[in-house]
Amino acid sequence: DIAAARWAWEHNRAAGRGADTLPGAKRLYLPLRTGRTAIGVVGLDNDKQGPLLTPEQQRLLDALADQAAVAIERVQLVADVDRAKLAAEADRLRSALLTSISHDLKTPLAAIMGAAGTLKEFAPDLPEQDRVELLSAVIDESERLNRFIANLLDMT
Repeated sequence: DIAAARWAWEHNRAAGRGADTLPGAKRLYLPLRTGRTAIGVVGLDNDKQGPLLTPEQQRLLDALADQAAVAIERVQLVADVDRAKLAAEADRLRSALLTSISHDLKTPLAAIMGAAGTLKEFAPDLPEQDRVELLSAVIDESERLNRFIANLLDMT
């Protein structure tokens, strides 16, 4: 019976008892078809001898199987849409986080570079108080940058 179920799945056609393919199987296996492909297989069995279904029952079962396949496909499509929405939201959040991190890294770095550059160029001409303030800015911003990086590393 597994062979009949597998064949119905792979070929998107009925197999097993009462079908043209693998009629010796105990059960009839019908693919649950959508416009794209089979999304499952349903097996049908009864204890009676002889044909499993009348032609009218076969048409009804085919229609029910098609409706079940459409319902399953809709559920899968909704899940696909939900996954796509989650992925888009994750990308948006990742982008916002990187923008924020970039800003938080660049701000103290710009202050450090500005103060250090000023000291390098003009230290001999600057009053002692200005040099001390610039060095304090370098130290303060370096510590700020160090704390931020430590916090980032703690998050990972």
